[in-house]
Amino acid sequence: MGKTAKLTVHKTFQIGEISELLYGQYFEPLGRCLYEGMYDPKHPTAQKDGFREDIRDLAREMGITCYRYPGGNMSSSYRWEDGVGPRERRPVRMELAWRSIEDNVLGTDECASWVESVGAQSIMTVNMGTRGIEAACDLLEYCNREGGTALSEYRKENGQEKPYGIQYWCIGNELDGPWQIGQKRASDYAWQCREVAKAMKRIDPNLKMIAAGSSSMTMDTYPEWDREVLETGYEFLDGISIHAYLNRKDSFTTSHYLSQINALEEYLKTIEAACQLAKAKNRSSRDLFLSIDEWNVQRYEMVVEKDDYHPNWDVHPPVLEQNYTMEDALLLGLELMTFIKHCNSVKIACMSLLVNALAPIKTRTGGEAWRQTTFYPFAHCAHYARGTLLDMRIECDTCQDEEFGTVALVDAIMTMDGEDAAIFVVNKAEKESVQCLAFLDGFEDYEIVEELEMTHENLFAVNTEEDPDCVVPQKVKKADFQNGMLCTELRPFSWNVIRLKRKLMFKKLEGEV
Repeated sequence: MGKTAKLTVHKTFQIGEISELLYGQYFEPLGRCLYEGMYDPKHPTAQKDGFREDIRDLAREMGITCYRYPGGNMSSSYRWEDGVGPRERRPVRMELAWRSIEDNVLGTDECASWVESVGAQSIMTVNMGTRGIEAACDLLEYCNREGGTALSEYRKENGQEKPYGIQYWCIGNELDGPWQIGQKRASDYAWQCREVAKAMKRIDPNLKMIAAGSSSMTMDTYPEWDREVLETGYEFLDGISIHAYLNRKDSFTTSHYLSQINALEEYLKTIEAACQLAKAKNRSSRDLFLSIDEWNVQRYEMVVEKDDYHPNWDVHPPVLEQNYTMEDALLLGLELMTFIKHCNSVKIACMSLLVNALAPIKTRTGGEAWRQTTFYPFAHCAHYARGTLLDMRIECDTCQDEEFGTVALVDAIMTMDGEDAAIFVVNKAEKESVQCLAFLDGFEDYEIVEELEMTHENLFAVNTEEDPDCVVPQKVKKADFQNGMLCTELRPFSWNVIRLKRKLMFKKLEGEV
């Protein structure tokens, strides 16, 4: 007998609202992400600001809602003042995080203006490695004050009359990590974080201040770091960040690689529990949110062992340019689905990075841009996993992983946004298709409007400039949906999206067209 999966949903059984900021991205002057990737003044599509319009178009196509910058590791020794004012007067610096040369052609104004140009929100990271309260408050004054002070007037002199109104501020980056410039002990960072948040909220009480939590679930300091930071600063904090990079080692099988999603689930549960403990200890009535402001899948040997690392003090050397596979797209989709499952606590998620370096978009300097495999699951969720997450029960076959325990062979979520609904399903079974039966109570008056399937006979197939459509989602018509019962076949190792709409609404829209 073949493998089966049974999904059960009732329209009125709802988990919570999905934050729009779950569909964020992240960029910093790392490799060819910002320079040559996003910013390429000699490119045929470059606008007056020097940024490629084709990249803007792809960013809009992905449905990205927010961007975090200027780092990342770079932020821990970054002097924001270097990147504002006339370009001919901006200093050239040694950039310690990536052992490169930073010429500061791009800075706060250029990046914040770019984010505005694609209709997204900025999330700003302040330097907590080599700096602290004064620099953070100065940057806030420069960015957000209307005018009448030295730094707000300086922003106007630099061509930005209106303030940026940045609401979300990250208090440093990965300060628990020994690779970080200005690594901190938990007690030292916790108090400094508290005082920075307090000072910035004195300028604007409505800011959302995000503490730097664990850089990884594998850190020796996790979760004690998170507990101490939360308990010390709870009064002035609104959220805590964690970073969630899932690694692909050469020795892994595909099944083991995908099974890491179990560990991510436990990671989120642990940080949620730490937040609740800190809330109780502080006798608070407020809940803090989680910001996964760096996350992705990555090849361990390239990133952690750094065989792609450039220690030669080059100007923006290309680094971490991973070619993403069909296999990677599956785990990335699972990762984003896990954040959505935790929508009541996870309110921000920023995939790392936007272009070239661990990115869903790759470019040739001066030439073409193309979508990597990971572009598609992100874009599908950003456009269709909106509104409300429904409570879904899944019954399916399982397998045992020696490290991650019992693993369900099918993972799925369902969302509802007004008259629209969508089901996202990943089949993790290696060789067999799975017969999927979904009981959708309350959706009897809906019909399928689109089915998307993404799979490939070669799990290590990639998209390239020469073959940009090697691995892409296909529109299919396999599902049968009658009286609230949906039947379909899930191909092995596949990403699937089924979109539904109320029948009357869909026919009305067809008539209007």
